[in-house]
Amino acid sequence: MSFMRGLQRVEWLLTTVADYIGANDHQQPRRHQGVTAPHIQNPALRSFPRGGHETNGGDIDERDDNGIISDVHCLSNIPLPPKSLSERDFLLYYESILDSLKTAVFETVQPSIPIETTEQLFLFLRQEMNARRMRDEAEQNQFENMQAILEQVEEDLSSFSSQVLDLVDAHLEALTESTNGMEEWQLPLLQSAILSSVSRQLASYASRGHIEAMRIHILLHDSSLMKSILSSNGPKGGNYGSMLSIYYDILDASERAKSGSASNDIFHRLAQAVALEHASPIKVFDTNEIIDPIARYMHYEEAYLQGELDPSFHTLSAWELRMVVNNDASNNEIEWCRDMLRNYRPDHILERNDQWKYCMIVKSDVRYKRPEWAANTPRTYTQMMSGGGKCGPRAWFGRFACKSFGIPTWGVRQPGHAAMSHWTPKGWVICLGGPNWKKSFWEDCNGVEFEIETRARASHDSYEKVLWLDCLAAINQEGCIGSQNRQYLSRRVDQRLWRELSVLQKKAIATSESKDCSPRRRDDDLVETLVESVLRHQNASGESIVIEPEGRMIIPAGMSLTPKSGNVIYTKSFYNASSGKQAHLRDDGSLEFQIRLKHDQTYRLIARVVTVHANPTPLKLRINSGYSKAEHQIDIPYSKGYWEQTRPIEVYLPAGMNRLRFSREEGLGLTIKEFILEPIAMG
Repeated sequence: MSFMRGLQRVEWLLTTVADYIGANDHQQPRRHQGVTAPHIQNPALRSFPRGGHETNGGDIDERDDNGIISDVHCLSNIPLPPKSLSERDFLLYYESILDSLKTAVFETVQPSIPIETTEQLFLFLRQEMNARRMRDEAEQNQFENMQAILEQVEEDLSSFSSQVLDLVDAHLEALTESTNGMEEWQLPLLQSAILSSVSRQLASYASRGHIEAMRIHILLHDSSLMKSILSSNGPKGGNYGSMLSIYYDILDASERAKSGSASNDIFHRLAQAVALEHASPIKVFDTNEIIDPIARYMHYEEAYLQGELDPSFHTLSAWELRMVVNNDASNNEIEWCRDMLRNYRPDHILERNDQWKYCMIVKSDVRYKRPEWAANTPRTYTQMMSGGGKCGPRAWFGRFACKSFGIPTWGVRQPGHAAMSHWTPKGWVICLGGPNWKKSFWEDCNGVEFEIETRARASHDSYEKVLWLDCLAAINQEGCIGSQNRQYLSRRVDQRLWRELSVLQKKAIATSESKDCSPRRRDDDLVETLVESVLRHQNASGESIVIEPEGRMIIPAGMSLTPKSGNVIYTKSFYNASSGKQAHLRDDGSLEFQIRLKHDQTYRLIARVVTVHANPTPLKLRINSGYSKAEHQIDIPYSKGYWEQTRPIEVYLPAGMNRLRFSREEGLGLTIKEFILEPIAMG
């Protein structure tokens, strides 16, 4: 059967099987009504024949109702799914479609690789498994020798597999040239991959009602959407029904997500990421509260529009965004994290390198200690910030901080340790643990496999080759075995040809000598981020004391005479666009100022501060006015990351030069924006 004939047969089945399922023993199959489906925009779909009659040979005889052969190709007239079928009938419907789709794929799309070639490939794969197992079990004095053997085996496998992959590429390229384009063979491949994995789930979802059945119908005719879903690893738990419900609810809730579907802009990719990741419900940390996926989408959309997220956020793919929106904090706590870090340690946003941006807060403020949790209440990230923790809570907080600013993270476990990894514009990096991907893993995937995948995905155009191999693996019912699974080094490679080729293709792309990754997609700049605004508006000139007409004085912390050190940090401030700098004190850090007055004056002194640790250490004030000295104590509030003013204290400053020194003998982090002196009228 020719390629086009095979696809024509598939389309004929799509247009008729639903009618036959709906007919009972006493009914004749319903005639096609020619219902228009205006939502189908795919040019490849329009190239299929409208329908036809099956000949004795099984091919489609394209004749119109008068028996005349017709060249009309218009799939926009494909009948819609039946309005009411049972789950069992829908299952028969999808399985019948799948059978014919697979026939077409196996006969025309799936490359035919010689048996002797596949056997040789399997031999290399088994040798690689054996060498890896022997390396892992080797004594320390034999490790280097076994590692050298493994590297040689891997090189041989890579060399041979590249030839096999070239055969696959050549076949698909020839297929594209022999048809009207890629869409002709991609569509049935994508449809088959989805139906092969979840026919029963789709049947259950479609049986809920006509709207649900239509959503599946639209999905199976939208090659761009199917590509995006499958290349993003599909919905969590394979829950296509839940994914579709969330996806369409988001499109209803957000005009930006809906209008962005044509260009697949950041809003549409974000909608896809939420739908895919929240297809299996995610609970708020340490509670049974399910995170509302629509609210989660709207939270990140609004944060992006307000400029609160990382400047690179709008370049992320749907696959990467999944590792942002799976944040297990509540939306309120995610917003708190962004506010807290901008207020308390803006230097972790503005001055850190890509590796430590945002997550540096763990090293500076989440103390390595036995955690302290509030009694009789769920644990929260706010408590974690104040109460500290060992490697587990510290890794949790680092991931939480990055995700809150729109940076994807992948959990990392290492022998006896918990760490984290996250995305940067130059590639993924490990933080809070050893930098060795070989000793890292998460769930059933080891670090090497994950890091290879991230580099392969950086070459967006080439990564489509992986997608087609994954589709063939799904159609051939080849199971997935994670590289961290105990059975991985004893897997039956002869039962997973396409899955093995997919892994090898990722490695080939990741290690390509050209290193020419596709340029990262950048949407039109819709917003200026707060980071860009701060950097643009900051005044390079020094700060000075502001004296208002009524005598009120504002002393910026950034004009302190104390030099910068490990315990005294000056940084640009997000307080407002032109607010200059703020100071951060650690341990015994101090700030000093000089003020010259013309007259004696009593003031009410207030400090504007931020703290994140419970029971903060008071601040001591020593005033040296030449012949007189005075000491005061300023109680510091536990502000939980927000700006607060201290309780006012009265201070007397005589005429002349006054030196004010604010200090602590010890203490956790304290951020100060300014000191305010309000004159008290003399009675």
